[in-house]
Amino acid sequence: MTEGLTAWITLIFLATCWVYWREARFQEERSTTASAAQTAAIQSAYIAIGGTVASFVYRLCFILFGIPYVMEHGRAADTSQLSLAIVFAISISGGLLLIERATRGISLHAVDRKLKLNNTSLSLFAVDTAKVLLVAAAFGLPLVAGWIWLMETGNEHWWVGAWILWFVILTIRMLAKPQIETLLFSTTSDLPEGALRSRLESLLKRSGIDAASLRVTQASKRTRRVNASVTGLGAHRRIFLHDTLLEQLSADEVEAVVAHEVGHARYKHLGKAWGGLGLLGLAGAYAIAQVIGRAQLEPAEAVGVLLAAYPSILLSVRPLFVRISRRFEFQADGFAAMQCGPGAVQDALGKIFAANHGVWDHHWAYSAVFDGHPSGRERILRLQQTHS
Repeated sequence: MTEGLTAWITLIFLATCWVYWREARFQEERSTTASAAQTAAIQSAYIAIGGTVASFVYRLCFILFGIPYVMEHGRAADTSQLSLAIVFAISISGGLLLIERATRGISLHAVDRKLKLNNTSLSLFAVDTAKVLLVAAAFGLPLVAGWIWLMETGNEHWWVGAWILWFVILTIRMLAKPQIETLLFSTTSDLPEGALRSRLESLLKRSGIDAASLRVTQASKRTRRVNASVTGLGAHRRIFLHDTLLEQLSADEVEAVVAHEVGHARYKHLGKAWGGLGLLGLAGAYAIAQVIGRAQLEPAEAVGVLLAAYPSILLSVRPLFVRISRRFEFQADGFAAMQCGPGAVQDALGKIFAANHGVWDHHWAYSAVFDGHPSGRERILRLQQTHS
């Protein structure tokens, strides 16, 4: 099994590096004027390659040496499968998360700092990283413990229970995400009284969205990027507006951005994503159980291998997620255009891309694998075509 798994992970690794490299070359070929946005995109792609290499080497070392070593010494010391699985969860997932955060930190300070988009100090970034690790542990360790208990029961259908546990934790995490973001990573407030608040409350009311769900995030403490988002499910849904967005966009443009986020809610995009992940997780749980059974892996060994292979599994299905996400974005843009007019949406997109130093086009492979949001050019062209 080790040889086949290693070959597959290596193939995904090489394909990922190729995609990032092609994106860098694509931006270099188009960067005739050496724009700051394209220079940043090139640098970000090469930094991503470095992070991908680090993650691949780290996971490969565990698959070839780390997991066999820990299992051998665990058997000699009669260590419980749960204890060994927790060791794997902390060392593999924790280590990969630190690599991801280190890559993110390099990008923030080597790229965003030059663009004057990064306000995060090294100390604040370190504190945020510690919080990210704690949140991951709070959700991940109970999941690992549950998996071990289910596998040790000897029931051939243990994977059904494992999927149910995973889906319950996924649901809790999606429901709690607005509260987690507010409690740990940002300060939020009500939109100040005035004409803009009245306009947005009117938009929310006619769209059937609770006005109390709209919050302003003090994002400028960490970034100068202009953004908005919708998170949570049902009554826990929240629409967050960066304070930087309110500073740089006109009232018409802010309304168009909020209408876009409302569009996600009206079309139930988060709920559809939740249900789709559930079905995909069920199929994945069955496939994983078949592999574990044929390879005759011990419970802790199975968890270790799964954690090491997980990034490659995610990358394998990522093009499907990206395709669905891009469709959702076009639908939300269409809803915003119906509510506020296509001109306001196009103006908002143009200002956001300019403020965030975004590039208007990407290499097709990069778009297919990593670009969950269509480029600004694609979105504006779609609006022009459907509302001409």
